[in-house]
Amino acid sequence: MLELRVAKGRNWSIKEDCSPGAKFKEAGRFLLRQHGNFLNVAEMVSAGVALHGEEYPTLVAREMYSLRNIAPTTIDKYMVVWGELMEQVPFMPALLPDLSGSSYGVVLLGHFLDAHARSARSDDVGALRYDAMSYIEEVKLPNGMHIRYRAGRDKTSRGFKDLATARLLTPRRMRHEFDADPELFCRRVREGTTKFGALDYPSYMYPEEAYDEDRMDAGLCRGTFLVRCFRHIFTGKRTAWTSPQYGSKGGRKPVAELNKMDSVTPENIAYVAVLTRFILNTQDTWQADDNKFIGEEYFNAILHLFVDEEWRMSTLKWWNEEVFGTTGKMKTTARSK
Repeated sequence: MLELRVAKGRNWSIKEDCSPGAKFKEAGRFLLRQHGNFLNVAEMVSAGVALHGEEYPTLVAREMYSLRNIAPTTIDKYMVVWGELMEQVPFMPALLPDLSGSSYGVVLLGHFLDAHARSARSDDVGALRYDAMSYIEEVKLPNGMHIRYRAGRDKTSRGFKDLATARLLTPRRMRHEFDADPELFCRRVREGTTKFGALDYPSYMYPEEAYDEDRMDAGLCRGTFLVRCFRHIFTGKRTAWTSPQYGSKGGRKPVAELNKMDSVTPENIAYVAVLTRFILNTQDTWQADDNKFIGEEYFNAILHLFVDEEWRMSTLKWWNEEVFGTTGKMKTTARSK
């Protein structure tokens, strides 16, 4: 833990590549990518240390002053994440006795992991901020109008100021209104006349064609732009447009390979969906919310889709084929980018 104390004074920077602190850093950088933008990392660490080894952690948490106000479902999630952290950092069991007796150590570890989790998210946002705009395809509307991205590197000119980003952000159920008169639709959104929220899934969440108004979930989470952004983050920029590839070909290894990631989870998809919406909107610095569009509601709504087992299996099978080619294993060494 001494290494983490030193890192605190250096803005959580770890200089060694093979130290215990570096191992924590690697694990921390995968936390939000694997479990979503809204994981409370510090709280998860506190719950993990306090409830480690308990047969019924939700019942025990209810009797603890520091944890009793946390929802049982959240405690369950924290214990899953904590279990994965224990596997990723093999020397964690040896640290537990000291952590259990040191509230400062728990806080220190929580803040360290959180800092590197947020740093990884910032890297993902930065990776997509400009490159992802090249993934927007030109569209020809039925009236003959061509829509192409024109905002360039000025992010504040995206959103409903640029027709290409606006079309991707427009709820799929309202896309016919957009296509009928894009300029009018965008003006109404900017003026607040046309409103929508986190449960109105944007067009980038769907394939371009074959939308079924009677089956909102048909094709949902299979949007081409979303998939390209996902590949960019997890399997590397060079894979965004291409068919699935295995292993890196020189340079830094991609996130999926570094973390032995061989399948896609609902949390992975929701994580990228939230980042994708930010990349398309006008906000210049990272925020999950955009006016009345609440990022956490959007994230949770996406996860809720996967409660339907048949839809879940079909959707994840499709994603695994799109990202990894098959559901086969990636034989790699676990690290974090």
